Amino acid sequence: MSGKFEQSNCSELPELVDATPENARFGYMLTVLSLCYFGFFLVWFALRQRYSEYLQKRSFGLIFCSTLASVFLFIPAWREHLGRNDFPCILLDLFPQMIAFMVLFHNARIYRLIVRIQFNRVLAKTSYKKVSDETKLNTGAPPVIHQTNSISSRSRDSEVDNSMTKNSNFNLSFGKGGWGWSNLDTLVFLQSFRFQLMLLGLFTFVIFLSVWTSVRWDISSCRNCPPKMENHVFILVVIFLLVLSLLRALWYIRKEPDVLGLYDELYYSSVVFIGLAVISLMFGIPDTGGVYSDGKFTWSYLLCFGALISFTLIAPKQIFRSYFMESFDDEVNHLGLSAILNSEIGINYFKIHMINELSIESILFWQNAMAWKNAYRTTSVLIREENYIRIFKTFIEHGSIMQINISYDTYENVLRDADRSKNIPETVFDECMTQAVYLMSSNAYPRFLRSELYQRYLSAARGESGGILENQGYL
Repeated sequence: MSGKFEQSNCSELPELVDATPENARFGYMLTVLSLCYFGFFLVWFALRQRYSEYLQKRSFGLIFCSTLASVFLFIPAWREHLGRNDFPCILLDLFPQMIAFMVLFHNARIYRLIVRIQFNRVLAKTSYKKVSDETKLNTGAPPVIHQTNSISSRSRDSEVDNSMTKNSNFNLSFGKGGWGWSNLDTLVFLQSFRFQLMLLGLFTFVIFLSVWTSVRWDISSCRNCPPKMENHVFILVVIFLLVLSLLRALWYIRKEPDVLGLYDELYYSSVVFIGLAVISLMFGIPDTGGVYSDGKFTWSYLLCFGALISFTLIAPKQIFRSYFMESFDDEVNHLGLSAILNSEIGINYFKIHMINELSIESILFWQNAMAWKNAYRTTSVLIREENYIRIFKTFIEHGSIMQINISYDTYENVLRDADRSKNIPETVFDECMTQAVYLMSSNAYPRFLRSELYQRYLSAARGESGGILENQGYL
């Protein structure tokens, strides 16, 4: 054995101060009760999932793997019980790796939610593009022009659909082959059980590699290592990645209906763990008050509490909720037209319905006007006026190609507000938009609720996609 590895053995280090009897008992009770808590509710979750449609929308495999990894967070607590100088350091070194895997499986749930929403978005856009191409929809109005190629986040989702123009260029790839967030094959794979098995295989491989390496390098006998700074840095990096994933998830699903409560579940469980982990590192790295070095307390307990609270939000809370929420339709029906217009999935299915009813002009005007209003502060006066003229001549002017139904007074108000001698106000289209939404809500929307297209929207809101996938030839 090389001298390098012999020096890595920590048997020559001075002994650590063992935990006080109170701290040791607390670590023992925390570990044992937490493991019983995890096991009891995981079994309950698995049994209840067989009968609850609500829980069936959640991946038990990813929840189980995330919980399994979080069990290793209790290694420092168990170490306090067994004694710091008698505990194998190989297990302590697994601690940051298991945090990484807990975050990995949690992020897999976050991205699974993103993938499901993105899949339904792509499917809705594909359906709308197909219908608009078949009907040769052409308003003669180019999309709203923005000052830069990078439009603001507020206007991106309400930007005018390119299929309005005769020379439209739909930028998403819908065919087989290729990889990307807009490719249905990729999205189907990321939702598959095979992808979850790959994550589990990686998890098992890393544990095996860690144990094998310690045995191969003869460091398995190491017993009294103090906490390592590199472990703290590793945990900080993992937390940073979790924050990035959480922000990405919030961005992707911010306007879609959350009937299943996955948004709140993933958000609050992540925030709780991140917050307690940061507090643990803030006080643990400098060992505030010397409580760890004196054996009175272990700052890693905060990570254990974070894992417990996060698990409570993910499993027990959802189990209890499943007994009171078995029907999704009522909650989706309460969302209303406003939620559909702000949902990328809902608005595309609603536009197909409007095409079928030959009343597409109202919703296209609403999209154009909303895009114009959202981009108001990011475009120059010249471009703003040019966009106003395009919208006015397409949707408002008498005899225009897609004239919307508004009152005469509203028409006059638009002309007055758009006086070229002054800057066009941001609210110039507000009254027209209000009347357009009123017409849609009183005429087309009630019939949309009874249509097959609305059932597709309900399926997307419930997190379903299997039947649609089979119908489209993707399964």
